[in-house]
Amino acid sequence: MGLLTRIKMSMLLTGGELMKVPIPETFIGAGSRSRIGAWCKGNGYRRAIIIMDKGVKDLGIADKILDSLKKAEVTYCIYDNVLPNPTVNMSKEAATMGKNNNVDIVIAVGGGSPIDCAKLTSAAITSKKPINNLLGMMKVRQMPLPLIAVPTTAGTGSEVSMGAVISDDVTHMKSIMASPKIVPKLAVLDGETMIGLPKQLTAGTGFDALTHAVEAYIGFHYNADAKRNAAEAIAAINKYLKRAYDNGSDIEARDALALASYKAGLAMNKCLLGYAHAFGHRLTGFYDLPHGMAVGMFLPHVIQYNKKAAEKELAELAVVCGLGKASDPKDILAEKFEKSIFKLYDQMKLPRKCDKLKKSDYDQIIKEAFKETNSTHGVPKYMTKKEAAGLLDKILP
Repeated sequence: MGLLTRIKMSMLLTGGELMKVPIPETFIGAGSRSRIGAWCKGNGYRRAIIIMDKGVKDLGIADKILDSLKKAEVTYCIYDNVLPNPTVNMSKEAATMGKNNNVDIVIAVGGGSPIDCAKLTSAAITSKKPINNLLGMMKVRQMPLPLIAVPTTAGTGSEVSMGAVISDDVTHMKSIMASPKIVPKLAVLDGETMIGLPKQLTAGTGFDALTHAVEAYIGFHYNADAKRNAAEAIAAINKYLKRAYDNGSDIEARDALALASYKAGLAMNKCLLGYAHAFGHRLTGFYDLPHGMAVGMFLPHVIQYNKKAAEKELAELAVVCGLGKASDPKDILAEKFEKSIFKLYDQMKLPRKCDKLKKSDYDQIIKEAFKETNSTHGVPKYMTKKEAAGLLDKILP
């Protein structure tokens, strides 16, 4: 891709600066989800639909929320049929339940899947358009119902982002839903919800947040707040992810990672993402890999690919992570940061290869990844098809 694509992306991202993306009100700290009922009552909301998966429900993670709603005399119904990689039909079912119960607030409890499902649900409840017509860029016209997001993983950033990823029920292909109107009104960052999270999920979601932050930081669009949030998120993940992986009950690490994921989401809103996500989305869509694992698999290789084009930014991140001094040569610092990401990835015992990947799928994967990246992301360097095939070769079994 050449100069015209970069100019187009610069115009798009500069235009995005003029678009007001709301920042959710935020509760931070262990046990903070018990404040949700009082918040609803204080803001005049009386009937809620709670969207989660059966695992979250069975673990009792939402119990403090339910108790707080009862205490505040806020009635609620529960939709708990969300599965990984939520589909249009899940949101359609939840929206029907919400309409039947005349709800005025949506509460999502879970990882990215319940929160993304809830974003489409909240828009579908108030919209007169067919639900499929809400997918895409800036397709939400009517103001959705307000949304409270309670993430139970520190990774997706969906609790603060203006995007959602929704799958087609038949083809399983993913669509990006993006609008400032679907940003949650309240984000509750409660490390207690993440206590006991399995090691593999801690690792995958941690790398999802890290990928958000790194891709936002090294992208060519500059926004001071976004770059600061991304750097702070990367520093925290570098410090706390291994701690949370080793000890799932480390509440300090859990709270720190929850805030890091939130900051990475803020950075992503302004500077967007890159090839790790574009290709990671394809692995999830084609082979049903968990999202965090899929993007994390590509992140070290995407950093390696951008080592020259984003040398200054990667050197800065090395300093942020305590890998050297600002006076050190930039190429050495960038190399140290790249190696640190490979090391952290291996410490998390995440797979370096995608067992399901087939060369026969390369053309379609590359086509779809380029369609996403070259129309929405301000990456440091645009790939050729040959370079993209080389990237896929790195994870081929």
